[in-house]
Amino acid sequence: MEAWAREYVGIPFRVGGRDRGGCDCWGLVRLVIGERRGVWLPSLGAEYETINDRERIEALVGTTKPLVAAERLPGPEPFAVVVLRILGRPVHVGLVLDREHFIHVWSRRAACVERFASPEWARRIEGFYRVA
Repeated sequence: MEAWAREYVGIPFRVGGRDRGGCDCWGLVRLVIGERRGVWLPSLGAEYETINDRERIEALVGTTKPLVAAERLPGPEPFAVVVLRILGRPVHVGLVLDREHFIHVWSRRAACVERFASPEWARRIEGFYRVA
């Protein structure tokens, strides 16, 4: 895992958050890519009100893929976006750190690094997408 990723661990969850004071999952992906790669992806923060608005979030993940992905990747690659299913729907995103780890934040925990192969996430991976 990249040492710089530790700078983002612990950022609290905040719906619509787009900075180090608090982020939702897309906000964290956007923040890291912006700060580390100099590419600021669309905010999308005003597009949904709560994390329970799964239909709108699922639609955003679907419409966001062309913005963040030139192509679907066969596996994880650093700085790719991983799309994950929650309750069977692709409504959660994280950022690939290396072939085994990703960073994400969600309502159950502050930003953290996890393994793709963990029992909690292995079956939830919808796909990996290269940032355009």
